[in-house]
Amino acid sequence: MASVQLWLKPEIFFHGVVCAHQKLNFSYLKKVLAYAKTKGSDGGYPYLNWTIWKHMAVNKMLLSEDLAWTYFNLFYTLTEKDRSHWLQLSENQQKSYEEGNAKSYRDNMKINTLQFVMFLYIQQANKITLRKSMLGEDWPGTNPRLNIKAKVESNSKLSNDSKYLEFVVTHLSQLLEIISESNSQNDEDKHPLISMEAIRALSCFVVGRMNELESVQKLYEIAKKETCRSKNGFDKTSKSFAKAHFISWLTDCLVHNPCDLQACLANGNKLKWSLSEAKKNGSSSSKKSKICYNPNLGLSSHKTVVFFQVNDETVAQQSNILWKSHAMFQKCQKSFFYLLSPLKFVSIEKCTDCTLVFGPVSTSIKVVDCRNVVIIAPCRSCVVYGCSEVTLHISTPNQPIIIQDTGGQPSHVPSVTLAPYNTFYSNLGTHLVEVGLSVSPETNQWNNPAIIDTDSKHSRSSNGKTMKPHRGDGDGVDFKNACILMSPEDFYLFTIPFKNSNPSKGLFETSEIPWKLPLEYNDAVKNKKQAIEKWKQAFRDSKLTREQRTVFQEMIEKRFDQWVSDTGNKKQLSVLGSKP
Repeated sequence: MASVQLWLKPEIFFHGVVCAHQKLNFSYLKKVLAYAKTKGSDGGYPYLNWTIWKHMAVNKMLLSEDLAWTYFNLFYTLTEKDRSHWLQLSENQQKSYEEGNAKSYRDNMKINTLQFVMFLYIQQANKITLRKSMLGEDWPGTNPRLNIKAKVESNSKLSNDSKYLEFVVTHLSQLLEIISESNSQNDEDKHPLISMEAIRALSCFVVGRMNELESVQKLYEIAKKETCRSKNGFDKTSKSFAKAHFISWLTDCLVHNPCDLQACLANGNKLKWSLSEAKKNGSSSSKKSKICYNPNLGLSSHKTVVFFQVNDETVAQQSNILWKSHAMFQKCQKSFFYLLSPLKFVSIEKCTDCTLVFGPVSTSIKVVDCRNVVIIAPCRSCVVYGCSEVTLHISTPNQPIIIQDTGGQPSHVPSVTLAPYNTFYSNLGTHLVEVGLSVSPETNQWNNPAIIDTDSKHSRSSNGKTMKPHRGDGDGVDFKNACILMSPEDFYLFTIPFKNSNPSKGLFETSEIPWKLPLEYNDAVKNKKQAIEKWKQAFRDSKLTREQRTVFQEMIEKRFDQWVSDTGNKKQLSVLGSKP
């Protein structure tokens, strides 16, 4: 067995594959690359700017501008950048608003052309459950060269690394041909070569290590090592690789992602983070419940924390283990999660009746196949797919992306309710600076969603216009009921029900929500506070006797206890009350 282990970069596939468009096929993408090269360094190649891509996507490929921007910006967000870069982008975005053209900041954004073309191609993996791909080819059976056992459910959309591997291995030759300099129409070219530039581009999607003791490296760094050259067809003279040899070597070295959910469940360290002290009476669900992470795998740059089948629990943590990690939630039910540390990615799949509160998420939150879930977080981007009754209290500089699997037909029940970010904790300001997440009232896109059908033939957006809040009478429902804005009457501030007993040293302490609430929501909060004060004053001014006050107080407590039980919060209060 080869000592070299290569695997797909999880964030690109888990968070980057959103929807396939019929024009994202071999012939069109070859034309995209060819056109970009004609523009050269003037925004086309080797780096592609938004203006050139928008022209190709909208005018040539007939994509909607919203979908074109979704692909471009999502890839831009998923590629590594430091904190100073994000802060500069935030300044540019703010300046665009102040100058009266909210989108002009996009004109200065650029991405690696070869990598982006490959990113567009792998969107076809979104059709991975179909027997035919969008390329018009019969979907292949299991590739005999890919000896990997699928340890996850066949219908998992986030964590099924095996299916992504199957797609890449099956289409690797065509993928490399798209970005190759060789002309596929030249029949005399019986031994095509792959340039080092193409391998560098592929390294955005594939990483690995020489053995389990070495650190993770990019594909091209491993491919050019002396011990690998004899197997991957490297030619010293041309500084390139023989295509057939390289594909054979890469396929043989590909393994199941050692830092995804399933690998973490199988080999990770278990964490005792549940606050509940109650016994589960040996139920099967409790035996399967697991919270774990992967430090023992030697993958510090790919740190994963998994919450699997957590049921009827409360988890509250601010930990170095969480710091800039990929937090993955799968099949959790009736639980509350408070993860108050800066995170890199968050993946939430098949969760029901949960509330999740996160520290700043530097890259992306992706929510898949969830029902009745509330998410509270500042984040760089957020993608929701195939969900119902999901509420997002977010602050984000990018449009929330809502993907509908409706076949172009409108949903009768809003899948997402959008609302302003509504909480804070003491280290929030420090954590925002740490991840370079800066959002102003003008650049906050929480109420400007982009809605896309999985067939990509229909996409809708508010086009920068503020949606009207939904008040329960049909007013404010937009995008054919795909999503609504929360009514101000239903909006409440969220108080994190505990204080951090061991806060980390920060630049400053946050004592209020960092972002000013929109006027309607701010007024609604004031009205609720005033109503409480009026009630208290009326109680103080009442001429009740001491005995009457006691009876009244008992009645209020009884009604409150009933409400807590009816809303499912009684156990959470009990658990939080017993927290040391």
